[in-house]
Amino acid sequence: MKKLNRIIDFPGYPFSIMLSFGQSDKELIRSLKPYNLGEDNMKEALRWSPTNRGRCVQFSTGQTLIRMPAIPKTPTQLGTLSHEIFHSVSFVLDRVGVKFMMDVSDEVYAHAIGEITQRVHEILKR
Repeated sequence: MKKLNRIIDFPGYPFSIMLSFGQSDKELIRSLKPYNLGEDNMKEALRWSPTNRGRCVQFSTGQTLIRMPAIPKTPTQLGTLSHEIFHSVSFVLDRVGVKFMMDVSDEVYAHAIGEITQRVHEILKR
């Protein structure tokens, strides 16, 4: 099975998103180790069930991890990816004080989701 681990910048903010698709716990630990996230963050990153279709975690540093059991290709997997991108955007924007409110901040969320989705799909096309 193919695996993918990449980091993309969150547009307009000093945060990043790690994409982990198809990685085992051991491989994910190796990918996260250089960032010295600490034991609690590592435990949270590894909290995973075989029934998970995807998961998004925000670390105490503000960085986020989107993890999926495989590189997303099917409509269901791409839907799960969209779901996790929404969580990532919500975590970061909430952290910087941008609360979701219709007709106030919804465009900020929509643009961030669109930009991140575009960046992820560019990686997936390679």
